[in-house]
Amino acid sequence: MLHCILAYLLIPAALVTGSPSALGQKPKIAPDHSLTAAAYIQKGLPANDRRWAADDYVQAAKVLKAIAGVDATQLPRYSSPTSSAVFGRIVSHENFKVFGSEELNLQQRFVATSGLLQGLGQILVVYGTASDREGLFDSELIELMRYVLEISREVVERADAFAASLPADDPDHDSRMKGRQQMRDGMARVVMGCLSSLEEREAYKPSDRVRLAQTLETTAPGIFAFLAPGTQQELKLRIQRSAEDEPNSTIKEGLGRLVAALSKAKAG
Repeated sequence: MLHCILAYLLIPAALVTGSPSALGQKPKIAPDHSLTAAAYIQKGLPANDRRWAADDYVQAAKVLKAIAGVDATQLPRYSSPTSSAVFGRIVSHENFKVFGSEELNLQQRFVATSGLLQGLGQILVVYGTASDREGLFDSELIELMRYVLEISREVVERADAFAASLPADDPDHDSRMKGRQQMRDGMARVVMGCLSSLEEREAYKPSDRVRLAQTLETTAPGIFAFLAPGTQQELKLRIQRSAEDEPNSTIKEGLGRLVAALSKAKAG
């Protein structure tokens, strides 16, 4: 089951480490021509007034990709008076309640999680690709990254629980360990990629960067403990240097607290 989420885990870094301000110019923000909830439902998007499951994310990704192919400025937006409730459903914490469902065993939770993550990864690709064509979807990308971090933390918790439940003579031990290492690599890419976006001061608004920093502070310690020792060391140094260079006092203080928290985390 771990293998099912690897493709998702490798997606964020390719998008969030891109530099919208690579030429030293402040990026153009995509205009908001988003639609009403009813219009999105008419186009096939799952209703935003109910909890989404894995298949809903896959369907949403398909519909949003079709919309972006015609006019990406019609994608749901984070703070739009027209579509914020629709975008809010994409990143709603209510959607990953399945992770803690008592009705599902650990294996079933992994299956459900993999579908959700695959759909979310595809949605992230839609917004990232649209940013290359129509102007930056800054707040939307930040919120998707925050959601990626939050779900990644949940995945790590389930991965550890699942590994602990396996018998010592598990016949698939070698392949599971290989998958676990690949998952570690993917998780490192997620955190590093989001940190790179945090450092894009010209690309993202201070308020967006503050939100991303806050989510890194609450999620990175849980993910950190899952990483390999060398990666842990690299990540701590990277965050420390980012904190030293950060001009925003709120973000700087948050990164400082994160470094302290990671220093107390157990070894991978």
